[in-house]
Amino acid sequence: MKYGETDHCGEHRFHDPQDVKQGEWTISICKRCEQILEKRRSWYAWKAAMLNDLFLKQGKMGKPGKFTEEGVRQGERTRSKY
Repeated sequence: MKYGETDHCGEHRFHDPQDVKQGEWTISICKRCEQILEKRRSWYAWKAAMLNDLFLKQGKMGKPGKFTEEGVRQGERTRSKY
């Protein structure tokens, strides 16, 4: 199989999958058969999810944190100034 080929919908070659944004996730969908090819999210969304999970597991209250993708992005911008 060559780069750009797939067998999920016959001889179809996908060079231009459709990207759909769902919350913090970007989902690549084959335009021909509408199968999900890939799910990804930004580094900031990943870090926010990990911080929220850390607060849930290690925090005294036993509740997840309230970190958001935008909050982490802002924190990284602020931190890089110093």
